[in-house]
Amino acid sequence: MDRIVRASTLVVFAVLAVVLVVTAYRVLRWVALRIPPLSRAWTRWNASTADSHFSAMSDALRHFDLAGMPAEALRSAGKGIAGEVRLLYQVLTFFIGWGAADLCVQGLKSLYTGHPTEGMRPSALLTAAVLLPILIWAAHYNPTLTRYRFLLLVMSAIRSCEAVASSTSDERHANLRRLDGVCANVSRSISRVHRIHGSLGLFSHRRRAVKASAALVITKLRQAEEQVDTRGDTALTDLATLLVTVANNYAEGKIGQLLPQEQLEGVVAPPNREGLRLAVVVTATAGAVIAGSLLGLSDLAVAVLGCAVAVLVSIVAYGAKSAMARAAELKSLLGF
Repeated sequence: MDRIVRASTLVVFAVLAVVLVVTAYRVLRWVALRIPPLSRAWTRWNASTADSHFSAMSDALRHFDLAGMPAEALRSAGKGIAGEVRLLYQVLTFFIGWGAADLCVQGLKSLYTGHPTEGMRPSALLTAAVLLPILIWAAHYNPTLTRYRFLLLVMSAIRSCEAVASSTSDERHANLRRLDGVCANVSRSISRVHRIHGSLGLFSHRRRAVKASAALVITKLRQAEEQVDTRGDTALTDLATLLVTVANNYAEGKIGQLLPQEQLEGVVAPPNREGLRLAVVVTATAGAVIAGSLLGLSDLAVAVLGCAVAVLVSIVAYGAKSAMARAAELKSLLGF
């Protein structure tokens, strides 16, 4: 009973700490925006950051003679939040990396000494189990971040198209791998567009139509990407055209029609097995933890076993390439 009480106290403390930090940030932001000089500086900072993002993409579009494409909504997107989004994403990513690295170091020390360190005590592990998921959610699913982060991903993919087209023969293979990873991240974000845009309720009847349209858009983008190996730079131009159309329609709020209907004629989306993969990962991890407990393993051994099984099953279910693509996504976003 005492252990349950201590665990509950730690969870409540961790949640309250996060709530206090978020509340303090929002209060300071609200106060700063009410002071005219600070408010003007904040507005200029966000606008200049958004302009730099759009300018980098425009340079890539000019390479393909696509500078005249409709993109006014995309140009104005992020004018009020671009700088803040970039700063928050960098801060959250830093703390996530710091926490994960600390857990790895503490785990290695525990294995080396044969005794759990302070960082591997059940209380510390429980606190990390609460704080890290909250930070990860804030970085990847917070509505303020994800709405603009989607546009950053698409713009990064357009820049990757230009990098491939302008690369030498020695550089092209590496840039193609980078393009492959960025496009995979764009596809994953499109599959979650019904959540990240923030305009659909959890039980909205519109979600099904948006998800069905998103699946067709993903298939169309993948078909265009596959043609790069056969049609070369012409296919890259087509892919960049599709990407800027997707980004502009998203910025206009047309999440149910990211691409015009005529461009999706004859496109058939493959079945979505993301739910099955997630269920396999969760079930295998939970089974490993339960099995370790039944076998009488120590808390440290159970934690290591659960993490190892989660990593291995995730690689089997999603592929090692998915993890590399996530790292490439972070590098691309933070490098803007």
